[in-house]
Amino acid sequence: MSRVVESSTKSDTNKNSVLKKSMKNEAFSLRGRLKNEKKAVYTPKSSTSPRVAGNVSVNTNAKSSQVLELNLRRIDPISAAKFGFFVSIALGVMFVVIVSLFWILLDTSGVIYKFMEAMVGAGLGVKSNSGMLGVTKVALIASLIACVNVILTTIIAVVFSLIYNISASLSGGIKLVFGHD
Repeated sequence: MSRVVESSTKSDTNKNSVLKKSMKNEAFSLRGRLKNEKKAVYTPKSSTSPRVAGNVSVNTNAKSSQVLELNLRRIDPISAAKFGFFVSIALGVMFVVIVSLFWILLDTSGVIYKFMEAMVGAGLGVKSNSGMLGVTKVALIASLIACVNVILTTIIAVVFSLIYNISASLSGGIKLVFGHD
């Protein structure tokens, strides 16, 4: 009786090792296909793998050059919002710095003073040249413009990702080709 129990446990361990080997082979089958075949399409053996987003194909036309073709089928709106937010923050900081430096350049060269004199001479309602537009006021106005730009850019990034997702579901997305020589 003990021999029967031992043999059944050995067969169970053999089944487990075979299962582990098949899972390992499936995980590394893409690498083997990329090296050995001219055109490989990765399709998982089990249907429980929802992470596969598209087809991966390899074309070898010249001496050991490989080309990887991917389809961009979906853009996550949350990641598009994060990306749009951080890019607009960086652009907003650059905008404030550039406007402030440009204002300092114009102010030290006397262009602002001559412009204000011309406005007073023309009678456009400007009474005094002193203290109307300093660097701090210009930087504050540029900062407000940059804040509005951050909000609008984030919203526009989300809207564009949603529009892309709708159009990609109809057309299949954008085909990207990567390769090296």
